[in-house]
Amino acid sequence: MRNKEFFVISGIHRSGTTFLAKLLNSNNLFSSIHEPLNFDVGIKKNKFWYPYHSLLNENFKESAALENVSKIDLDFKSPKKTLNPLRAIFKSRGNIDFLMHKYFFSNKKVLYKDPFMSMCGNYFLQKNKKTKIVYLIRHPKSFYKSNLKMGWDFDFRLFPLKGVLSDFPELKSNIFLESHEERLYSLYNIIYFVIFLTIKNFPNQTYLLRHEDFCINPVEETKRLCRFLHINFSSKHEKFIKKHMLNEEDFIKKGKQFNFKRNSKKIAIETLGKKIIELEKYKHIFKSEILNFYE
Repeated sequence: MRNKEFFVISGIHRSGTTFLAKLLNSNNLFSSIHEPLNFDVGIKKNKFWYPYHSLLNENFKESAALENVSKIDLDFKSPKKTLNPLRAIFKSRGNIDFLMHKYFFSNKKVLYKDPFMSMCGNYFLQKNKKTKIVYLIRHPKSFYKSNLKMGWDFDFRLFPLKGVLSDFPELKSNIFLESHEERLYSLYNIIYFVIFLTIKNFPNQTYLLRHEDFCINPVEETKRLCRFLHINFSSKHEKFIKKHMLNEEDFIKKGKQFNFKRNSKKIAIETLGKKIIELEKYKHIFKSEILNFYE
């Protein structure tokens, strides 16, 4: 089975990947597949959160999980424990998406929505020159607050830190795991360090979209993105934006994972109004090019 052409929406979790994938596929152009590299509910052969493929070592051992994703040949994990008989049969949202693609929509191009592809995008870009990846980046303070509202932390024992540090030992001085905030900012720094290098190495196949710019000017930013992907911006895209991004609600309730009806523009403007100096206490964690992105 050969490596196939597809599109990817990625970037660290809580950066807006789910919403952007829903927007792009609001005209049903793609066969969308949800998070095959999610460690909890993704494909069986994946061993990490945010699997890494070396940007420097040509002899880096290929991951069987990445090969499966590249070939769109996916075998999802069964849920660990469930009282829901349908969940036991269909496993996960990603598995349902894959089965729908395999049996009903195989003629459509696949759109992977997966933040956990952030550090292995180079693998897919090398395999097929027509594959394209859109990376979302969100202000680090907003990323942290979003995780805080969800009650989420991050376990670095399930992160491919050894592989990353073998390529970039200088990152070791930017990793601090004592507090909740330090762990999440360290994760953010590593992931965007790798993403920025991937974009530098594959400028024609990658697109970086700032979450806040997208929220402030959703129509124009979506049009630019559509041009990059060589798809038409449609009335359905515009209708989706008006329905979900121009509302009065300006907060997301604690513990609620998604809120697709809020005043995104207002929230983004307030975020950008907060200077990066808010992160002064954690400046030692971030590479300068990442903080400079929000100066």
